[in-house]
Amino acid sequence: MTTRNAVGNWLQGGVYQYTVSGLGSADVSSAIDLGNFTERTVQIEGTFTNAVMAVQGRMATDGNWVPMQTATGAALQFTATGMAKIPDNTRQIRFSNTTTVSTASDALTTNLKAYVTLRSDR
Repeated sequence: MTTRNAVGNWLQGGVYQYTVSGLGSADVSSAIDLGNFTERTVQIEGTFTNAVMAVQGRMATDGNWVPMQTATGAALQFTATGMAKIPDNTRQIRFSNTTTVSTASDALTTNLKAYVTLRSDR
């Protein structure tokens, strides 16, 4: 398991975006602080071959990571390219590629990229 760093930058109009690249089999992203942003969206891109990208959250920086859920109670995870709002009021999130692979060539097909876009009304 490798931890991939989230890189953030301001876009425009109070919008901040984190990007995490190279999420391969069993990799996780570094913790992403959501701050006081009121709108929070995640997007996953890449080629999914039996890959599952889970979004996990926690309320304290020293707390355990727990699975995030959608507004309907389903697990917030992706098995294909997609986008979703973060419904929970949580302090931090991270991405966890729960894919396990049997050969090195399989790992190349799960080289996923994750984005977190945050917008403030302030």
